[in-house]
Amino acid sequence: FPSHDIIRGGAVTDEPPAGLKGGYGLAQWTGVRLDELVIYAKSKGTITGDFMTQLQFLVYEAKTSYPNAVEGVNAANTPIVAANIWAKEYERTAYRYHL
Repeated sequence: FPSHDIIRGGAVTDEPPAGLKGGYGLAQWTGVRLDELVIYAKSKGTITGDFMTQLQFLVYEAKTSYPNAVEGVNAANTPIVAANIWAKEYERTAYRYHL
């Protein structure tokens, strides 16, 4: 099946759009993390908008750059605790955590 950008819908492009405001893709990557997604996609011979590329990069990034997030989620005893750990350690959201 054709690959589509699940965030905006429509056809996938090779690069995130110029002048992007906000995050890009499944994990709403920005800045250096978005640059790393672009590099990762090119190294795999694919494009940044491809769903599987983003999913594989998310797993790669989490395991290599955010091991505390992965370990915390794996050790969590409830889905709520796991979600809060993921938001705090990987997504680094402004959300107030309730652990």
